[in-house]
Amino acid sequence: MANTLGAIIGKVKHSFSITNDDKEKVQVSVTFDFSTCTDTDVKSWLCGNRAIVLQRPLRALSITEIAKIDGTVIDASHAGRKVQSVEEKLNAAIAALRSIGMNEQADELEAARDKDEKAE
Repeated sequence: MANTLGAIIGKVKHSFSITNDDKEKVQVSVTFDFSTCTDTDVKSWLCGNRAIVLQRPLRALSITEIAKIDGTVIDASHAGRKVQSVEEKLNAAIAALRSIGMNEQADELEAARDKDEKAE
């Protein structure tokens, strides 16, 4: 047996629902046999899945924020999590500073945020 990702994964039983074009829904259970798949096959499928999952939360961001992820490294296990916009991160930081009594620092961050928003 080859020492490939597919050979290591082997056979995987998976259940899922499918709705046909006539809107009829059925639950099926199949076994996927990965044993003959190459490393490239498995990596391609994994990346395709993660890209689809990543797109969902990114849709809430501005095009400028989305463009900034180009070339970055993303932990695959975090791909589907909600992505915070810069504004959301700043608001969370301000709230965190206020919650620990650092009101002066929160005021400074808030003023800098407001200044940047007016400059745009």
